[in-house]
Amino acid sequence: MNKFKLKDKVKLITRRHGETDANPVWGGKEGHIKGTVKQEHDENRDGREMDVKVLWENGKENNYEENDLEMLPKINNLAAAAKALKRAGPKEYYTVSMKIEIKVLASDIEEANEIAQEDWIKDNMTIMKRNMEIINTQKQ
Repeated sequence: MNKFKLKDKVKLITRRHGETDANPVWGGKEGHIKGTVKQEHDENRDGREMDVKVLWENGKENNYEENDLEMLPKINNLAAAAKALKRAGPKEYYTVSMKIEIKVLASDIEEANEIAQEDWIKDNMTIMKRNMEIINTQKQ
C-alpha cells in the first residue's frame, strides 16, 4: 500500500539526495518548500524504482522513495488556514513596546535597578506571557 496519494502535500526530510532547489530539504538552506505528489510511482533516470514524483513549490520536480518524504498536515479549519497564510506572507519589522515585571534579589532599589539592567539578565531571562503587557506597537 502506498504511503502517499496524488496531490498529497509533502516535505523532504533527508539530505541523502543533496540539498538543492531540486531537493529542498525542509528547514534547510532552501527554507520550507512544500511539495505536491505528482505521480505515485516513477522510474528514476538510472532505472531505479522511485516511489513518488514530487512537484515543489519552486517549480522543480524530483523522484523520491517514500521514506524520504513526510506528509504535511492538512488544514481543514478555515480560520487556521487563514492564520497560516497570514504567517507565511511578506514580513515587515515592528517595534513592540512591553511592560514586564521581573523580581531580583537586592539589598536596595539602586542595586535592584542595576541587576535588572545587566546584560546577563537580558540574555538569560525567560519571560512568562502572563507577566507581560503590550503598551504600543509601531511599524518601523
